[in-house]
Amino acid sequence: KVENLPVYAFQNCYFLNSVTIQSGVTSISNKVFQNCYFLNSITIPSGVTSISSSAFEGCKSLQSIEIPDTVTSISNYAFKDCYSLQSIEIPDGITILNEEIFRDCYSLQSVTIPDTVTSISTYAFYDCYSLQSITIPDDVTSIGSYAFYDCYSLNSITMPEGVTSISSYAFQYCSSLQSVTI
Repeated sequence: KVENLPVYAFQNCYFLNSVTIQSGVTSISNKVFQNCYFLNSITIPSGVTSISSSAFEGCKSLQSIEIPDTVTSISNYAFKDCYSLQSIEIPDGITILNEEIFRDCYSLQSVTIPDTVTSISTYAFYDCYSLQSITIPDDVTSIGSYAFYDCYSLNSITMPEGVTSISSYAFQYCSSLQSVTI
């Protein structure tokens, strides 16, 4: 029985459009679906605990994805260049939004960040043009460089009292920003 989707297994399968992962799989490896341009539907079963680096990078047609609560780790670049991704709910077990996790997700409008997240890394939402508002959870203490850079539709931000570090350029070119509560 397959427990791990191995590195590069379906990389560059440009016309792959739907994937159903059966129960028993516990991890999705690096670059396993990278550049599957027409992948628009994927079902990740409960039991998967990690999504590795660049797993879905370049899946330009992926509009939404449900990540089960069993996932406790989503690595760098996991959803980078998913141009059509419109919404995502990050599961409760995640503590860090890793580097470039949603970079260049141009259509991303809605993100639910759980209270378990303590850090938003460098370039996490870079060039997420459609993101309009964001509520940063109470336990977040740091926001990395360029985290929300060029999110020009972002019009409001609510930051908790616990944020102790906002790095350079974190909100640069958020030209629609009208309200910030710090």
